Amino acid sequence: MKKNIQVLLLAIIIILVNCSDENINDPTIVLDDLLVIDSLAVKIIYEDTPGFKYPVISHYYSVVTHLKEKGAMSYYSYNCEIGDVSTDYGIDSRSSEPGHKFRHHEKYWSKKIIEVGSKVPYYINFMADLESELNVQFTYNSTTEVSYSSSEVRPEFTSRQLTGPEINYSSPQYSNEGIWIYYRSYRDNNAISRTNADGEGYEEIESFDNLPYHVGASLFELLDDNKLVYVLRKTNEFSKIVIKDLQTMISTEYETKAYLWDSNPIRIPKTNKFLTHQDPNSGSYNGSDRLLIVDLETQEIDTLFNNRDISISSYSINPVDELIYINIRYENEIIKYNYQTKESEIFLADVEYEYFKFFPNGVDYGFTKRDENGFLNIFVNLNGIEKQITTYPSNIHRLNISPDGTKIVFSTERRGETQSWVVNL
Repeated sequence: MKKNIQVLLLAIIIILVNCSDENINDPTIVLDDLLVIDSLAVKIIYEDTPGFKYPVISHYYSVVTHLKEKGAMSYYSYNCEIGDVSTDYGIDSRSSEPGHKFRHHEKYWSKKIIEVGSKVPYYINFMADLESELNVQFTYNSTTEVSYSSSEVRPEFTSRQLTGPEINYSSPQYSNEGIWIYYRSYRDNNAISRTNADGEGYEEIESFDNLPYHVGASLFELLDDNKLVYVLRKTNEFSKIVIKDLQTMISTEYETKAYLWDSNPIRIPKTNKFLTHQDPNSGSYNGSDRLLIVDLETQEIDTLFNNRDISISSYSINPVDELIYINIRYENEIIKYNYQTKESEIFLADVEYEYFKFFPNGVDYGFTKRDENGFLNIFVNLNGIEKQITTYPSNIHRLNISPDGTKIVFSTERRGETQSWVVNL
């Protein structure tokens, strides 16, 4: 019994090392003759770059460690209580000989502002698996001083940040009359919300935080009769298409006979049928993407391209010809599909687009693709001429075009946080 207790104690060694040095780079720090910190840099930066809606605090740490016995680093975590940041990072690393260097760096942003020059305490937890002991833990404590930064990388002068810093907002969409912009948020609350066209007057429309089960609530679409539609699902148990009347705020649920994915359901014009995506985690999934047409009245399902093994990056409906346009990833094609006749043809070939959306005139279109620096940015094709609209070095996920065709709203991770922006054309 005594021997077992000794083994257990060895397995959960926790070494607390207190140090007041800031941004340690040298000399090395030896923890219990087992873990050596070869270099460590921690920075907390107050960033106030012009063109953003508000300043932000960035937490950055970079660490190089090695073990003095054979083993592997398995876990790092950075914690700063004043900055309200607590992050975990697991490392799946094979056991290595003594002296092997393990390197890790992370950057996080926080909406909690800390004044420049403040002395801020933090601590980093390390966990290692040795050949002789598992889950050996170490904690390093220190402080750093908040520094100031104003990046030279600024947003486009034609763009404006709409949201933040309270919540991460994504997937912005204009209402049909252009008065409202609707958003999907995931990080601090799980909801669909809206603001006015200037990003002001926040209002929550639908919350998913208090659902009695773990469920995916999808992206959404706005219908032309002032209604909002989204998919509510629990993997391999049920899927529902939910339609919410934005005047009465009453929701109606329609069960389906297929497990739907967290993608935007789009109504087929002049029908009560919706185009949506099959859940790749469902038991009926066979390894390729499946676009489905769900009939709300009968619950029946039609499958598009059932005989093709394809990967779909986006799909939409042209507001003028009312046909379905499907962006086929890897084949670099956009397919025009007529649901009534079941006929399809290539609309665009040799295009490496990620997201594709028509302008209200049904002729011009916007899309995202990788620019010369490898970032997904917004381009438009107006009157047959392609033009790049956004240039900031970050990836843009989705875009939506204003009803008058003069603006584009989009979500992106600029400065490490997902927020929504608008750009004038």
